[in-house]
Amino acid sequence: MKITRAQVYRYILPLRTPLVLSTGTVHKRTGFLLKLTGRNGTVGWGEAAPLPGFSRESLQEAWNAILRCARLLQGKVFPETRTAFEGLGLMPLLRVRSVSFALESAALQLRAAQSETPSVHRYLASDSPDEIPLNALLTGSREEVLLRACEATEKGYRAVKLKVGRTSIEEEIALVHAVRAAVGERIALRLDANRAWDLDTAVAFGKQVAVCGVEYIEEPLEDPAHLRFFTESTGIPYALDETLMTLERVAEPFSTQEEVSAEELRMLDLLNHAAACIWKPMLMHFPNIGAVLAQHPLLPKRIIVSSTFESGVGLAMLANYAAVCCPNTPVGLDTYGWLAEDVLEQPLALDTGTAQVATLSQRSRRVAEDRLESVWEG
Repeated sequence: MKITRAQVYRYILPLRTPLVLSTGTVHKRTGFLLKLTGRNGTVGWGEAAPLPGFSRESLQEAWNAILRCARLLQGKVFPETRTAFEGLGLMPLLRVRSVSFALESAALQLRAAQSETPSVHRYLASDSPDEIPLNALLTGSREEVLLRACEATEKGYRAVKLKVGRTSIEEEIALVHAVRAAVGERIALRLDANRAWDLDTAVAFGKQVAVCGVEYIEEPLEDPAHLRFFTESTGIPYALDETLMTLERVAEPFSTQEEVSAEELRMLDLLNHAAACIWKPMLMHFPNIGAVLAQHPLLPKRIIVSSTFESGVGLAMLANYAAVCCPNTPVGLDTYGWLAEDVLEQPLALDTGTAQVATLSQRSRRVAEDRLESVWEG
Protein backbone atom coordinates (compact mmCIF):
# COMPACT_ATOMS: atom_id res chain seq x y z
CA MET A 1 0.00 0.00 0.00
CA LYS A 2 1.75 3.13 -1.23
CA ILE A 3 1.13 6.48 0.45
CA THR A 4 0.92 9.03 -2.35
CA ARG A 5 0.31 11.91 0.04
CA ALA A 6 0.45 12.48 3.79
CA GLN A 7 -1.07 15.56 5.46
CA VAL A 8 -1.34 16.79 9.05
CA TYR A 9 -4.04 19.08 10.44
CA ARG A 10 -4.69 20.60 13.84
CA TYR A 11 -8.11 21.03 15.42
CA ILE A 12 -9.41 22.94 18.45
CA LEU A 13 -12.90 21.98 19.64
CA PRO A 14 -14.82 23.69 22.45
CA LEU A 15 -16.29 21.56 25.24
CA ARG A 16 -19.91 21.87 26.36
CA THR A 17 -18.80 21.58 29.99
CA PRO A 18 -15.30 22.33 31.33
CA LEU A 19 -13.29 19.20 32.05
CA VAL A 20 -11.68 19.31 35.49
CA LEU A 21 -8.43 17.33 35.55
CA SER A 22 -5.65 17.00 38.11
CA THR A 23 -3.53 19.27 35.91
CA GLY A 24 -6.18 21.98 35.60
CA THR A 25 -9.46 22.76 33.89
CA VAL A 26 -9.77 22.12 30.15
CA HIS A 27 -12.20 24.21 28.10
CA LYS A 28 -11.13 23.09 24.63
CA ARG A 29 -9.91 19.82 23.14
CA THR A 30 -6.86 20.13 20.92
CA GLY A 31 -5.41 17.43 18.70
CA PHE A 32 -3.99 16.50 15.32
CA LEU A 33 -5.43 14.59 12.36
CA LEU A 34 -3.29 12.56 9.97
CA LYS A 35 -4.63 12.10 6.45
CA LEU A 36 -3.10 9.41 4.25
CA THR A 37 -3.99 9.23 0.55
CA GLY A 38 -3.43 6.09 -1.50
CA ARG A 39 -4.15 4.87 -4.99
CA ASN A 40 -7.25 6.09 -6.81
CA GLY A 41 -7.60 8.88 -4.26
CA THR A 42 -8.61 6.59 -1.39
CA VAL A 43 -8.16 8.23 2.01
CA GLY A 44 -7.61 7.24 5.63
CA TRP A 45 -7.81 9.47 8.71
CA GLY A 46 -6.24 9.07 12.16
CA GLU A 47 -6.23 11.17 15.31
CA ALA A 48 -3.54 12.01 17.88
CA ALA A 49 -4.90 13.94 20.87
CA PRO A 50 -2.96 13.52 24.13
CA LEU A 51 -5.09 14.11 27.23
CA PRO A 52 -3.35 16.41 29.74
CA GLY A 53 -2.60 14.65 33.00
CA PHE A 54 -3.24 11.20 31.54
CA SER A 55 -1.12 10.83 28.39
CA ARG A 56 2.58 10.29 28.85
CA GLU A 57 3.37 12.63 25.97
CA SER A 58 2.66 16.33 25.70
CA LEU A 59 0.81 17.99 22.85
CA GLN A 60 4.14 19.33 21.59
CA GLU A 61 5.68 15.85 21.57
CA ALA A 62 2.70 14.51 19.61
CA TRP A 63 3.03 17.43 17.18
CA ASN A 64 6.70 16.69 16.55
CA ALA A 65 6.17 12.95 16.15
CA ILE A 66 3.16 13.10 13.83
CA LEU A 67 4.85 15.64 11.56
CA ARG A 68 7.91 13.41 11.32
CA CYS A 69 5.72 10.37 10.57
CA ALA A 70 3.96 12.19 7.76
CA ARG A 71 7.25 13.26 6.18
CA LEU A 72 8.70 9.74 6.42
CA LEU A 73 5.61 8.13 4.87
CA GLN A 74 5.20 10.57 1.98
CA GLY A 75 5.61 8.59 -1.25
CA LYS A 76 6.56 5.37 0.59
CA VAL A 77 4.99 1.92 0.84
CA PHE A 78 3.32 1.61 4.23
CA PRO A 79 5.36 -0.76 6.46
CA GLU A 80 3.87 -4.13 7.39
CA THR A 81 6.48 -5.49 9.81
CA ARG A 82 8.61 -4.25 12.70
CA THR A 83 11.66 -4.42 10.47
CA ALA A 84 9.95 -2.22 7.91
CA PHE A 85 8.85 0.27 10.59
CA GLU A 86 12.42 0.43 11.84
CA GLY A 87 13.75 0.76 8.30
CA LEU A 88 11.72 3.93 7.79
CA GLY A 89 12.75 5.29 11.19
CA LEU A 90 9.18 5.15 12.53
CA MET A 91 9.58 3.00 15.64
CA PRO A 92 10.96 5.74 17.94
CA LEU A 93 8.11 8.04 16.86
CA LEU A 94 5.49 5.39 17.60
CA ARG A 95 6.56 5.30 21.24
CA VAL A 96 4.36 8.39 21.31
CA ARG A 97 1.19 6.39 21.88
CA SER A 98 -1.33 8.89 20.51
CA VAL A 99 0.67 9.04 17.28
CA SER A 100 0.78 5.24 17.09
CA PHE A 101 -3.02 5.28 17.37
CA ALA A 102 -3.33 7.96 14.67
CA LEU A 103 -1.04 6.16 12.25
CA GLU A 104 -2.74 2.79 12.57
CA SER A 105 -6.19 4.36 12.36
CA ALA A 106 -5.36 6.13 9.11
CA ALA A 107 -3.68 3.05 7.65
CA LEU A 108 -6.54 0.71 8.57
CA GLN A 109 -9.15 3.08 7.17
CA LEU A 110 -7.13 3.40 3.96
CA ARG A 111 -6.73 -0.37 3.64
CA ALA A 112 -10.46 -0.92 4.22
CA ALA A 113 -11.31 1.67 1.57
CA GLN A 114 -8.94 0.11 -0.96
CA SER A 115 -10.36 -3.36 -0.33
CA GLU A 116 -13.90 -1.92 -0.67
CA THR A 117 -14.71 -3.10 2.84
CA PRO A 118 -17.46 -0.96 4.41
CA SER A 119 -15.74 -0.61 7.77
CA VAL A 120 -12.43 -1.24 9.51
CA HIS A 121 -13.97 -3.79 11.90
CA ARG A 122 -15.02 -5.98 8.97
CA TYR A 123 -11.59 -5.57 7.41
CA LEU A 124 -10.01 -6.86 10.64
CA ALA A 125 -12.58 -9.57 11.36
CA SER A 126 -15.22 -10.39 8.76
CA ASP A 127 -17.57 -11.89 11.35
CA SER A 128 -17.51 -8.93 13.76
CA PRO A 129 -20.94 -7.39 14.48
CA ASP A 130 -22.18 -4.10 13.06
CA GLU A 131 -23.85 -3.14 16.34
CA ILE A 132 -22.09 -2.73 19.70
CA PRO A 133 -23.56 -1.91 23.14
CA LEU A 134 -22.57 1.33 24.87
CA ASN A 135 -22.01 2.34 28.47
CA ALA A 136 -23.58 5.56 29.80
CA LEU A 137 -21.30 7.77 31.88
CA LEU A 138 -22.88 9.36 34.97
CA THR A 139 -21.25 12.58 36.20
CA GLY A 140 -22.23 15.93 37.67
CA SER A 141 -24.46 16.80 40.60
CA ARG A 142 -26.69 14.24 42.29
CA GLU A 143 -29.68 15.54 40.35
CA GLU A 144 -27.79 15.39 37.05
CA VAL A 145 -26.55 11.86 37.76
CA LEU A 146 -30.02 10.54 38.57
CA LEU A 147 -31.55 12.28 35.56
CA ARG A 148 -28.92 10.76 33.29
CA ALA A 149 -29.47 7.35 34.91
CA CYS A 150 -33.19 7.49 34.14
CA GLU A 151 -32.50 8.61 30.56
CA ALA A 152 -30.04 5.75 30.09
CA THR A 153 -32.72 3.28 31.17
CA GLU A 154 -35.22 4.73 28.70
CA LYS A 155 -32.68 4.70 25.85
CA GLY A 156 -31.83 1.03 26.27
CA TYR A 157 -28.34 1.17 27.76
CA ARG A 158 -27.14 -2.14 29.21
CA ALA A 159 -24.61 -0.54 31.56
CA VAL A 160 -23.95 2.73 33.37
CA LYS A 161 -20.74 3.96 34.96
CA LEU A 162 -20.77 6.27 37.96
CA LYS A 163 -17.76 8.37 38.91
CA VAL A 164 -17.05 8.14 42.66
CA GLY A 165 -14.30 9.31 45.00
CA ARG A 166 -15.12 12.99 44.65
CA THR A 167 -17.16 13.78 47.78
CA SER A 168 -17.64 12.13 51.18
CA ILE A 169 -18.13 8.38 51.12
CA GLU A 170 -21.45 8.82 52.97
CA GLU A 171 -22.81 10.93 50.12
CA GLU A 172 -21.46 8.58 47.51
CA ILE A 173 -22.78 5.46 49.21
CA ALA A 174 -26.22 7.06 49.16
CA LEU A 175 -25.79 8.01 45.49
CA VAL A 176 -24.80 4.48 44.46
CA HIS A 177 -27.94 3.13 46.11
CA ALA A 178 -30.04 5.83 44.42
CA VAL A 179 -28.57 5.04 41.00
CA ARG A 180 -29.24 1.33 41.43
CA ALA A 181 -32.85 2.14 42.33
CA ALA A 182 -33.15 4.43 39.29
CA VAL A 183 -31.80 1.97 36.71
CA GLY A 184 -33.29 -1.22 38.17
CA GLU A 185 -31.64 -4.60 38.44
CA ARG A 186 -31.13 -5.44 34.77
CA ILE A 187 -28.63 -2.70 33.96
CA ALA A 188 -25.00 -3.29 34.93
CA LEU A 189 -23.67 -0.76 37.44
CA ARG A 190 -19.99 0.11 37.12
CA LEU A 191 -18.06 2.48 39.38
CA ASP A 192 -14.87 4.44 38.71
CA ALA A 193 -12.85 5.92 41.58
CA ASN A 194 -9.69 6.98 39.69
CA ARG A 195 -7.47 5.85 42.61
CA ALA A 196 -9.22 8.21 45.03
CA TRP A 197 -9.04 6.25 48.31
CA ASP A 198 -6.74 4.62 50.78
CA LEU A 199 -7.47 0.98 51.58
CA ASP A 200 -9.56 1.55 54.72
CA THR A 201 -11.80 4.13 53.03
CA ALA A 202 -12.26 1.98 49.94
CA VAL A 203 -13.17 -1.10 51.97
CA ALA A 204 -15.62 0.88 54.09
CA PHE A 205 -17.25 2.21 50.92
CA GLY A 206 -17.28 -1.19 49.22
CA LYS A 207 -18.96 -2.98 52.09
CA GLN A 208 -21.81 -0.47 52.05
CA VAL A 209 -22.49 -0.68 48.29
CA ALA A 210 -21.89 -4.40 47.75
CA VAL A 211 -25.64 -5.08 47.99
CA CYS A 212 -26.15 -2.85 44.93
CA GLY A 213 -24.77 -5.54 42.63
CA VAL A 214 -21.76 -3.57 41.39
CA GLU A 215 -20.28 -5.23 38.31
CA TYR A 216 -16.84 -3.82 39.14
CA ILE A 217 -15.09 -0.70 40.39
CA GLU A 218 -12.22 0.81 38.44
CA GLU A 219 -9.08 1.61 40.41
CA PRO A 220 -10.50 2.26 43.90
CA LEU A 221 -7.07 2.46 45.59
CA GLU A 222 -4.23 4.95 45.63
CA ASP A 223 -1.92 1.94 45.87
CA PRO A 224 -3.03 -0.79 43.44
CA ALA A 225 -0.95 -3.40 45.28
CA HIS A 226 -3.90 -3.99 47.63
CA LEU A 227 -6.62 -4.43 44.99
CA ARG A 228 -6.96 -8.17 45.56
CA PHE A 229 -7.43 -7.59 49.30
CA PHE A 230 -10.10 -4.99 48.51
CA THR A 231 -12.08 -7.49 46.46
CA GLU A 232 -11.66 -10.24 49.05
CA SER A 233 -12.91 -7.86 51.77
CA THR A 234 -15.89 -6.40 49.91
CA GLY A 235 -16.89 -8.95 47.28
CA ILE A 236 -16.70 -6.22 44.60
CA PRO A 237 -14.48 -7.07 41.61
CA TYR A 238 -11.91 -4.50 40.55
CA ALA A 239 -11.03 -3.31 37.06
CA LEU A 240 -7.72 -1.89 35.90
CA ASP A 241 -7.27 1.42 34.12
CA GLU A 242 -4.32 3.57 35.23
CA THR A 243 -2.46 0.46 36.39
CA LEU A 244 -2.32 -0.82 32.82
CA MET A 245 0.22 1.89 32.04
CA THR A 246 2.57 0.09 34.44
CA LEU A 247 2.15 -3.05 32.36
CA GLU A 248 2.91 -1.29 29.09
CA ARG A 249 6.21 -3.02 28.29
CA VAL A 250 4.93 -6.45 29.28
CA ALA A 251 1.78 -6.17 27.17
CA GLU A 252 3.36 -4.63 24.07
CA PRO A 253 3.24 -7.04 21.10
CA PHE A 254 6.65 -5.83 19.90
CA SER A 255 8.28 -5.86 23.35
CA THR A 256 11.68 -7.44 23.81
CA GLN A 257 12.32 -10.59 25.79
CA GLU A 258 14.03 -8.81 28.66
CA GLU A 259 13.59 -10.22 32.14
CA VAL A 260 10.37 -9.07 33.79
CA SER A 261 10.93 -7.21 37.06
CA ALA A 262 9.43 -8.27 40.40
CA GLU A 263 7.16 -5.22 40.32
CA GLU A 264 5.89 -6.15 36.86
CA LEU A 265 5.21 -9.69 38.06
CA ARG A 266 3.08 -8.25 40.88
CA MET A 267 1.23 -6.12 38.35
CA LEU A 268 0.63 -9.15 36.15
CA ASP A 269 -0.85 -10.95 39.15
CA LEU A 270 -3.27 -8.03 39.58
CA LEU A 271 -4.10 -8.30 35.90
CA ASN A 272 -4.88 -11.99 36.15
CA HIS A 273 -7.37 -11.38 38.96
CA ALA A 274 -9.04 -8.28 37.47
CA ALA A 275 -12.64 -8.39 36.30
CA ALA A 276 -11.85 -6.18 33.31
CA CYS A 277 -9.18 -4.02 31.69
CA ILE A 278 -10.18 -0.55 30.55
CA TRP A 279 -8.24 0.01 27.34
CA LYS A 280 -7.84 3.59 26.09
CA PRO A 281 -6.02 3.38 22.76
CA MET A 282 -5.18 7.10 22.78
CA LEU A 283 -3.13 6.47 25.94
CA MET A 284 -1.89 2.93 25.34
CA HIS A 285 -1.37 1.90 21.73
CA PHE A 286 1.24 -0.16 19.90
CA PRO A 287 2.16 -0.56 16.22
CA ASN A 288 0.09 -3.21 14.43
CA ILE A 289 -2.25 -3.70 17.38
CA GLY A 290 -5.22 -4.02 15.02
CA ALA A 291 -3.87 -7.29 13.66
CA VAL A 292 -3.20 -8.52 17.20
CA LEU A 293 -6.78 -7.78 18.27
CA ALA A 294 -8.15 -9.57 15.23
CA GLN A 295 -6.35 -12.76 16.30
CA HIS A 296 -6.70 -12.71 20.09
CA PRO A 297 -7.35 -10.21 22.91
CA LEU A 298 -4.55 -7.84 23.88
CA LEU A 299 -4.77 -8.91 27.49
CA PRO A 300 -5.88 -12.15 29.18
CA LYS A 301 -8.92 -10.50 30.79
CA ARG A 302 -12.03 -8.89 29.37
CA ILE A 303 -11.22 -5.71 27.50
CA ILE A 304 -13.50 -2.68 27.63
CA VAL A 305 -12.59 -0.04 25.07
CA SER A 306 -12.88 3.49 26.43
CA SER A 307 -12.51 7.00 25.05
CA THR A 308 -10.52 10.04 26.18
CA PHE A 309 -12.52 12.93 24.69
CA GLU A 310 -11.48 12.25 21.10
CA SER A 311 -13.14 13.82 18.08
CA GLY A 312 -15.39 11.77 15.82
CA VAL A 313 -12.37 10.47 13.90
CA GLY A 314 -10.89 8.81 16.98
CA LEU A 315 -14.24 7.71 18.43
CA ALA A 316 -15.19 5.85 15.26
CA MET A 317 -11.93 3.90 15.36
CA LEU A 318 -12.58 2.98 19.00
CA ALA A 319 -15.96 1.58 17.94
CA ASN A 320 -14.21 -0.52 15.29
CA TYR A 321 -11.73 -1.87 17.86
CA ALA A 322 -14.61 -2.64 20.22
CA ALA A 323 -16.50 -4.61 17.57
CA VAL A 324 -13.42 -6.80 17.11
CA CYS A 325 -12.16 -7.36 20.66
CA CYS A 326 -15.21 -6.92 22.93
CA PRO A 327 -18.34 -7.07 20.73
CA ASN A 328 -20.80 -8.04 23.47
CA THR A 329 -19.50 -5.79 26.25
CA PRO A 330 -20.84 -2.23 26.70
CA VAL A 331 -17.98 0.14 25.93
CA GLY A 332 -17.21 3.67 27.06
CA LEU A 333 -17.60 6.15 24.21
CA ASP A 334 -19.75 8.63 26.14
CA THR A 335 -17.11 11.38 26.27
CA TYR A 336 -18.21 12.38 22.76
CA GLY A 337 -21.10 14.25 24.39
CA TRP A 338 -18.64 16.73 25.92
CA LEU A 339 -17.73 18.14 22.49
CA ALA A 340 -19.72 21.20 21.45
CA GLU A 341 -18.41 20.79 17.88
CA ASP A 342 -16.71 18.08 15.84
CA VAL A 343 -14.36 17.79 12.89
CA LEU A 344 -16.83 15.65 10.92
CA GLU A 345 -19.36 16.92 8.42
CA GLN A 346 -22.03 14.87 10.21
CA PRO A 347 -21.80 14.09 13.96
CA LEU A 348 -21.64 10.50 15.17
CA ALA A 349 -24.78 8.87 16.57
CA LEU A 350 -23.74 7.86 20.09
CA ASP A 351 -26.69 8.91 22.23
CA THR A 352 -28.50 5.58 22.63
CA GLY A 353 -27.66 2.23 24.14
CA THR A 354 -26.08 0.87 20.95
CA ALA A 355 -23.96 2.13 18.07
CA GLN A 356 -23.90 1.11 14.41
CA VAL A 357 -20.22 0.64 13.65
CA ALA A 358 -20.43 0.78 9.86
CA THR A 359 -22.40 4.04 10.04
CA LEU A 360 -19.84 5.56 12.41
CA SER A 361 -17.05 4.49 10.07
CA GLN A 362 -18.71 6.03 7.03
CA ARG A 363 -19.22 9.34 8.82
CA SER A 364 -15.65 9.39 10.14
CA ARG A 365 -14.33 9.40 6.58
CA ARG A 366 -16.09 12.67 5.80
CA VAL A 367 -13.98 15.24 7.60
CA ALA A 368 -14.80 18.94 7.29
CA GLU A 369 -11.32 20.09 6.31
CA ASP A 370 -12.38 23.74 6.26
CA ARG A 371 -12.72 23.53 10.07
CA LEU A 372 -9.10 22.42 10.43
CA GLU A 373 -5.77 24.20 10.41
CA SER A 374 -3.38 22.73 7.87
CA VAL A 375 -0.05 21.98 9.57
CA TRP A 376 1.81 20.10 6.85
CA GLU A 377 0.87 19.37 3.22
CA GLY A 378 2.84 16.55 1.70
